[in-house]
Amino acid sequence: LLMLLCLLYPKFGLYFTVFISMFVTLPEKILNTGVIPMGLIPEYFSYITLIGVIVKQKYRKEISYRFWSHGITICLVLLLMYYLLEFFNPAMIGKLGWFNYVRKQGSLFAFFYISYCIINSRKAVNQMVNFWIWISIIEALYACKQQWFGLFDFETRWLMNDPMRINLFINWGFTRKFGLLSDPASSGVLYSASGTFLLILALRATKTRRRLFLYSAAIVNLLASS
Repeated sequence: LLMLLCLLYPKFGLYFTVFISMFVTLPEKILNTGVIPMGLIPEYFSYITLIGVIVKQKYRKEISYRFWSHGITICLVLLLMYYLLEFFNPAMIGKLGWFNYVRKQGSLFAFFYISYCIINSRKAVNQMVNFWIWISIIEALYACKQQWFGLFDFETRWLMNDPMRINLFINWGFTRKFGLLSDPASSGVLYSASGTFLLILALRATKTRRRLFLYSAAIVNLLASS
């Protein structure tokens, strides 16, 4: 049903892919298992959404010479071509690692293509920014909850289930918080980037109420990053 919705309504697919990527490791933590390839799910939805974008005329017309001649697009295409050329590298240790890496880069380009088609106006940009703000607040508040009130029991079981995970997450007696994401590094990038982004938006906000909200959201994200 979700795949059908992404196919019929690419805008829903874009937002859903962003949303699910933030919570994709939660089932694995609750079930305390690593056999479910949850990381592939956002990729599947991004490709389904890409098909939905391609088959719809109103989105397809966004792709013109201006898109393909843009510096960002050219860099991404050249990188993809280089990665594909690496398939013939005689010094490659294994094809599986190459495939997994190229697959991820392909999904990123698909996401870039989808975003270019759908986020095509100031209104669309504002909608995505507001959506991202609330997602980052939820993620940051969850990390703050982990710091101030501790982990849930299922998170503790998941953390202690893998000795390597323990060594990565617990340093000098301090448990690095990971929020709803897979690891502290990913969480730190999200919180620090969102906190900086929110500070910039707050400085540029014209309404006092909006500015206070953005400053508060920035503080929450920066607390989570720390």
